[in-house]
Amino acid sequence: MAKVLCCCNNIPDTITHFLTSLGYSADSDISIFEYGQKFGKTPRSKFIYFLEFSDFLRNIKIINSEQYKCATIFIFCTIVNANSISNVILLDVKSKSDILQFSYKNITPDTLNKILTKSFKSYQVEIGDKEYKHQLIEQLRIGSFLNPLMTLLYSVKAEGHAYVKNLIFEFMSTDVPISVLESLLKDSYEWGTISKQCRSKLIELLSSDIGQKYKMAVNEVCSSGLTSSKDIAIISRRYEIDAYEVKYMLKSSCSDT
Repeated sequence: MAKVLCCCNNIPDTITHFLTSLGYSADSDISIFEYGQKFGKTPRSKFIYFLEFSDFLRNIKIINSEQYKCATIFIFCTIVNANSISNVILLDVKSKSDILQFSYKNITPDTLNKILTKSFKSYQVEIGDKEYKHQLIEQLRIGSFLNPLMTLLYSVKAEGHAYVKNLIFEFMSTDVPISVLESLLKDSYEWGTISKQCRSKLIELLSSDIGQKYKMAVNEVCSSGLTSSKDIAIISRRYEIDAYEVKYMLKSSCSDT
């Protein structure tokens, strides 16, 4: 059985930065599970990122198998999702009996290293009680914008990933029109950073109804200065989108990685 860590307040770029600072390779030691794919019979890397919780649930049987006992799984999800499964490590939240009382827990490369190197008796990951399942179903019903966006971003060549990602999140947090972003992405395509197909899919996704909702929500948070978790939750609820994904985009827009 794999060691499974749930990240509710940190983005993949932050965890990757921590792992590389500990001497692990971003190219050979870390992989991102692609949306809708099936797990292989053996791990393809030491650390595996799940950006979509439903993908994790769909592959839970093989994650619990002996073949994955040496792998470490990072799930980037909401607290509700994390609480719907048992025998996992809550990496950056303090556990409480009441989901509404969960609080942020700061992590550093050192604290992450202690978790990774500590002897860990593996148990099979199990889905928890019906109350959390119900909340999970309600969240998954909304659908994800972040997963297809990040899948596209991670297809960009390594040397231009940070540049293209910053373009996207600047677009999301300002009044920049889609035509300006499309022109900038086209320039990136011309010097070989992003493929024409990837550029077209990004514009299609960002122009969609759900993409426009996220842009309006992120823009509102940035322009109003209402950046607390409570404020973000209220704004996200009004647009009928996921507050965690809004937080992720806000954190990414401030990331230098």
